Amino acid sequence: MKQTIRIAALFCAAVCCLAAQNLFSEEGEKEALLESLRQAREDWIENASFYGHFIDRSGSFASEEEALAAELDDAGASTGFACKLKNKYRRQIILPPRDRGGETVPQATFDKIANDRFSVTFSRNAGDYQDRPEGGYIKKLSGKPGASFRDLNEVTTPWWVFTAKANLLYSQREDAEIPDCEYTKPEDGRALLKVRETLPPMEEGDSGLVLDQEVTVRTDTEEPLVERIVTFLYGEGKETPFVKQIVDILEWRECGGVPVPTRFRWVQGHIDPAVHKQLRFPPWTCWEFQFTDLGERQPTDGDFKLEVRAGDNIPPLKRIPENNIIDIDAITDDDLDLSGIPESNQK
Repeated sequence: MKQTIRIAALFCAAVCCLAAQNLFSEEGEKEALLESLRQAREDWIENASFYGHFIDRSGSFASEEEALAAELDDAGASTGFACKLKNKYRRQIILPPRDRGGETVPQATFDKIANDRFSVTFSRNAGDYQDRPEGGYIKKLSGKPGASFRDLNEVTTPWWVFTAKANLLYSQREDAEIPDCEYTKPEDGRALLKVRETLPPMEEGDSGLVLDQEVTVRTDTEEPLVERIVTFLYGEGKETPFVKQIVDILEWRECGGVPVPTRFRWVQGHIDPAVHKQLRFPPWTCWEFQFTDLGERQPTDGDFKLEVRAGDNIPPLKRIPENNIIDIDAITDDDLDLSGIPESNQK
C-alpha cells in the first residue's frame, strides 16, 4: 500500500514537473517571438527603403462574409504613392474626380511627409472631405528615432500594419512596447497572440474603448510576419462589441532587406444588429491596398519635397519658400512661429 502511494506521489511530482517545464518553455517561446517582433520593428525603422505607386479599392457590403470574399473593381478607387528613405516617410493619396448632382468635383490630393523632427500634412481640393479645402499644417515631433514612424498612422499606407493606433504589435506609445498578451504555440508555422487593452477617451467627456485583438504571426519565415489581425471594439463597461475589424496581409516584398507588405485587405463592420437598423448604408466595408510597382526604383531625397503655391496657408510656417518647395529636411525651428501653441501640440 505504501509502495503504491509512493509511486502515485512520484507520478504526480513528475507530471507537475513536466507541466512546469512546458509552462516555462511556452513562456520562453513567447518572449523570443515578442523580441523578434521588436527587432523586426527596429529593422523596419532603420533599413526599410522603398518607393511605389498604389491603388486602394473599396466597397460596401451587407455581411462580413460578402466583404471578405468580395472582388473589388477600380471604379472610384484612390491612387497615389508611398515611399520611405532612412527616417523619412511620405504618402500621397489622390481621390479621383466624381460627379455631384451634375457638377464635377475635381480630383483631391492628400499628402503626409515626416522625418523624426517634423511632419507636414497638406491637401488640395479637399472641401468635400474635410473642413479645410486647401492648405495644411506642420507639426513638430520629438526628434527621437522612430518619431516619424509613430506619426504615420493612416490606414491606406503600407506601414499601417506597424503603426495603427489600435495595433497590438507596434503601438503609438513613446516606448513602442508590445502590450502583455496571451500566446498560443505555433501550428503550421503560425503563432497566435491575444491582448485586451483599454484605450483612453479621445476627447474629454467621452468614454474609453476596450480593444480585443487576435494576431496571427508567421513563424516559419526568416523574420516573423504579421498575417492577420482581428480586432473587436467594445464600449467601456459593455459586454458586446460594436465593431469588428479584420486585416489580412496577403503579399510581401523585400525592400532594403526588410519585408514590406505590398497587398492587404481591411474589412470593418458594425456587428450590433440594433445599429444595423439605424444605418442608411451597408454595415460592412472592405478596402484593399495594393502596390503596383514597388521596388522598381529606389527612393530619392526629391521624393520628400512638397510643391506648394505662394498663397498656400501652412501654419505655423512663417512664409512659403521662394521656390514654392517645402523640403522636410530643410525645415528648422526658425521657420516656424510656435508662439501660442501648447508644448503638447508641438510633438
